Amino acid sequence: MSPLLIAGGGIGGMALALALTRQGQSVHLLERGLEFSQEGAGIQLGPNATRRLNEWGLSDALRQCATYPDELQIHCAQYGHTLVTKNLSHQMEQRFGAPYVTLHRVDLHKLLMQAVTGNELATISTQQSFQSSRNTDEGIEVDFLNAQSQVKQTIHGSVLIGSDGVRSDVRQALLGDGPPTDTGHVAYRSLLPQKMLPKRLHSSNVHVWLGPRMHMVVYPVRGGEWLNVVLIIESLQVPASYDWSINRQSDVIYQDFKAALKGCCNRVQELVRNIEQWRSWKLVNRPAVQNPLQLARGKIALIGDAAHPMLPYLAQGAGMAIEDAHVLSQCWMNVDTQSPETKLHNYAKQRHKRVARVQKKSSQNSVIFHADGLLRHARDLSLRLLGPQLIDMPWLYAGQD
Repeated sequence: MSPLLIAGGGIGGMALALALTRQGQSVHLLERGLEFSQEGAGIQLGPNATRRLNEWGLSDALRQCATYPDELQIHCAQYGHTLVTKNLSHQMEQRFGAPYVTLHRVDLHKLLMQAVTGNELATISTQQSFQSSRNTDEGIEVDFLNAQSQVKQTIHGSVLIGSDGVRSDVRQALLGDGPPTDTGHVAYRSLLPQKMLPKRLHSSNVHVWLGPRMHMVVYPVRGGEWLNVVLIIESLQVPASYDWSINRQSDVIYQDFKAALKGCCNRVQELVRNIEQWRSWKLVNRPAVQNPLQLARGKIALIGDAAHPMLPYLAQGAGMAIEDAHVLSQCWMNVDTQSPETKLHNYAKQRHKRVARVQKKSSQNSVIFHADGLLRHARDLSLRLLGPQLIDMPWLYAGQD
C-alpha cells in the first residue's frame, strides 16, 4: 500500500498521521522545519476535539498535561464586572461526552507526535519543503527540497495532504489564490508560571475581557501551574512577518498597549503590568470556504490552516484541524473500492459547510468582541440578560461524524 503523503507536521498533520496509522494506513509526513517548533501559545479544545483525542487513545496522556477549567467568565474590560458565566466542567462533559480543556500547543503537539512515532507505519522527515507534484497511474509523485543540502528529492505516494499552515505552499499549488489578508489585529501573548504573579492574579478558569478595539483571554495550562495570556488589539503597527513568535520593540509595545488599555479596569491593567515578556503575531484571514473544491481537487487535499485559516475569536483553530483529521481518515479507510480522488472529495463534501460556518462565526466575533459605542452597550446588555443562551453552541461542540 502506497503511503499517504502529508506536507506539514503541525497539529493537523500529526493528528491525521495518527488517525490513519491507527487504522493500518502507512503515512510519510514531511515537515519544512529542522525540528518541530517549541513555540506557540495556549490552546482551548472543546468536546468536539477532545472526543477524537479520546478515541485515539490519548485521554491518559491528555490528562497529564492539560487543565480542566470549571468555568468560562466573560467580563467588561472597562468596568470589570462579569457579563456572563458558563460551566465548562461537568455540564459540558455530560452534554457532549468529552471534556473542555486548556493546554499548551507544544504539549498537544508532543502527545500527538509521541503516538505517531510509536507506530511503524509512520515515517517522518524534516527540512523538507514542498515544491511541486504530478499525478501518476499509481498515485502522485511530489518534489521536496531539503533545506540543508538544497537537494531535491521525489517522494511517491497515494495522495498528498497539505497541512502546511497559513502560508501553505500546497494550497498555492492547488488553488493559486495568493496570501491571506491582513486584519490589522495583532495578538500579544505571554506564557508564565502563575507563581511569578501576585496570588490575586492567579486563575483556574477561562477569563475573557471585552473592550473597545481589544480583548484579552486568560486561562491556565500545564495542569494549572502556568498562565496563558493573550491580548488581541487593533495595532498601530502591524508586523510584516507571519511569524507567530515575534519579539517586538519596546516602543511599539508601549504604543500599542497605551492605546488598547486606555480606560480599562484595574484588573486588566495590573495583569498586563506584571508581565515582562511578550511575543506577538499578526492575525490574517481568508474568506470562508465556499465549496468542496477549495478543500480537495484530484489527488490533493488541504486540512487545518492550509484549508481554512480562521481568526481566534472562537478558539477553534486546533479543534477544526483535529476534526479534519478524523473525517479525512474515515473517508480514506471506509470504502476500499473508491478511488483516492473520490475519497478526498467525500472528505471535502463533509467538511466545507462546517468549517465555513466556524470561519464566519469567528469573523463575526472579531467585530462583537471589539465593539465600541452603541454596539458595545447592546452587546453587554444582551450578555447580561441572555448570556447563557447566547454563548451556548451545541452545534459546535457536538462535533461532526
